[in-house]
Amino acid sequence: MERTILIVDDDVHIVELLAELLESEGFAVRKAYDGSAALEEAELTPPDLVLSDVAMPKLNGIALARRLRDRGIPVVLLSAAVTDPRLPDVPFVAKPFDLDQILAIITQHLRR
Repeated sequence: MERTILIVDDDVHIVELLAELLESEGFAVRKAYDGSAALEEAELTPPDLVLSDVAMPKLNGIALARRLRDRGIPVVLLSAAVTDPRLPDVPFVAKPFDLDQILAIITQHLRR
């Protein structure tokens, strides 16, 4: 069964880069460009994992992560602006990120 990753970032280039990488690794990818749209998307059909930027319009990644975590959806946060989102059990990756690091974190979380 194909695992689904929801990518959330207001930077279209980052979303497309991550989508290409994850699709090449066999993941199904869904996309959202702000936190509110991501929350709606996750409520409609819960993904296996959400990969989200922190600084976004409408609903930031930290608030999104808290809401999704309450629903049992794992989240990995990315940011160039925030150095530590201080959310227990939510992995954080600083931008610019290493694609292999992203894949390793996603794989580790999906095994849980």
